[in-house]
Amino acid sequence: MKRWTLVTALLLVAGPGFSAGTTAANFLKIGVGARNVALGETGATEKGVDAAYWNPAGLAVLPSPAAGFMHARQFDDVTFEHFAFAYPGTCGTWGISADYLTMDNIEKYDNTGTKMNQSYRPSDMAVSLSYARMLGRIPWGVNLKYIRSAIDDAAADAYAVDTGLLFDRYLPKDFSGGFSVQNIGTSMKFIQEAYPLPLNMRMGLSWRATPRVTIVADANKASDTDIAGNGGVEYLLPVGKNISIAPRAGYKTSVKGIDGMAGITAGIGIVVNAITFDYALVSYGDLDNAQRVSLIYRFAPTVRVKKVIIKKNPPHMPADIYDDAATVRKYNAH
Repeated sequence: MKRWTLVTALLLVAGPGFSAGTTAANFLKIGVGARNVALGETGATEKGVDAAYWNPAGLAVLPSPAAGFMHARQFDDVTFEHFAFAYPGTCGTWGISADYLTMDNIEKYDNTGTKMNQSYRPSDMAVSLSYARMLGRIPWGVNLKYIRSAIDDAAADAYAVDTGLLFDRYLPKDFSGGFSVQNIGTSMKFIQEAYPLPLNMRMGLSWRATPRVTIVADANKASDTDIAGNGGVEYLLPVGKNISIAPRAGYKTSVKGIDGMAGITAGIGIVVNAITFDYALVSYGDLDNAQRVSLIYRFAPTVRVKKVIIKKNPPHMPADIYDDAATVRKYNAH
């Protein structure tokens, strides 16, 4: 029973509409960055270090090097870890990220249903190399990914590409827009059966309604699901010199067939100088809640910036901390 409970939990966390035998490596659907998760798992317009997951084009306007960490506890027995680092230079932004998911040990049973004195621990991992730059005035980015899944004695590998762009310049002031395609790649073959990766297309908008209020919305179409819409709102509140808090709430329509308050997301962020701590809670109704915590550190800028356009932001806060459309940057040669 525990075995099937864990499998069911993982599929619900990974994404909507999954059915056995449809796609492999569904851990790739797990959103990263507690801020994005609290905002209904939106991120098409993300411009921080976590843009490497949601839309690598966002790294093209990253104003300084940054590192991010996230830990997720999915129900009782599933854990997910994420790390990302991005470095903007004069010829573009380079980044690297890694994801690792595992469960507690699962006991083995033979073909007759008899319990064996053995267990195994399923795991999934992905490592990505990112590159982003300005193509004229359009931010563009790409990820190259290596993916591996292991279940008992069986393991499978795959390679994939993500790509995306931002189209802020075609939108009114205080709006940002982005589009990305994820997991364009090879199939994963377990023993004799091959399964495709969960190809996903994402498009989203964000609106800085006031200097303190940001509203975001994404639409997702995965290869194994119908179109799903997610959205959220964030309120930025200064509480001291170089200190701010940001309560958030969101909703995702991708969680279906679960009773209770499934689909509701919420969280809070705390910014202290160059460090940001974020927390998110995702409801899966009667099944349980999933929690995520993340930490982002922004290093001092290391490149010369030719031109920076900063839209209206709270005067106490650098534009890149919680920005959804704050910084547009062009590089110049040394």
